[in-house]
Amino acid sequence: MKLHRLPPEIVTYTERMLRGRKTKLHFDDYVSEWFDITNGIGQGDPLSMILYIIYDSDLVEIAKGKQELTLRRCTNRTMIFTDGSSTNGKVGAAASLYINFTHIATLRYHLGNDSEHTVFEAKAVGLILAVQLLLTRSEASFPATIFIDNQAVIRSGA
Repeated sequence: MKLHRLPPEIVTYTERMLRGRKTKLHFDDYVSEWFDITNGIGQGDPLSMILYIIYDSDLVEIAKGKQELTLRRCTNRTMIFTDGSSTNGKVGAAASLYINFTHIATLRYHLGNDSEHTVFEAKAVGLILAVQLLLTRSEASFPATIFIDNQAVIRSGA
C-alpha cells in the first residue's frame, strides 16, 4: 500500500484492522482451539476485493489526490470479480464480468440455507460462475483475470 502511495491514514487503518485477529474452526461436532490469523481478510468484508487488488497487482494509483482512487493499466481486458457469502441464513454466490472496466453481466446462485451450506462452498461456486461467464459470453477474451478473496478455494483448485 505504501508503494502505491496510499494515504498514511488508510495504511494505518488497514494495519490495525488486520492485527491481532483470532478464529476457531467449527465442523459438525468439532470445535478447534483459538488460533492466530496471520494473513487474509475477514469473510464477507466489503474491503476485501479492494485490498486484494492493491495487494496482488499494479492496478491502483492515486488519481486526483487523497480522495480518489482509480484502476489503471490492466493487461487483461476481461476481468471477473467473484464472491460468496451468507446473509440472513441464506448462502449465495455471484460473479461479475467486466470488459475494459465496463460491467457486462452478473451471474448469481442461491445455494440454500446456512444450516446446509458454507461460505467456502459459496466462494467455490463463485469461481464456477466465473468460468461460466468466460465460456458463454462472446465479449470475454483471454487472458482473463479472475478476482477471488479466499485462499482456501484458490488452493483447492475448485
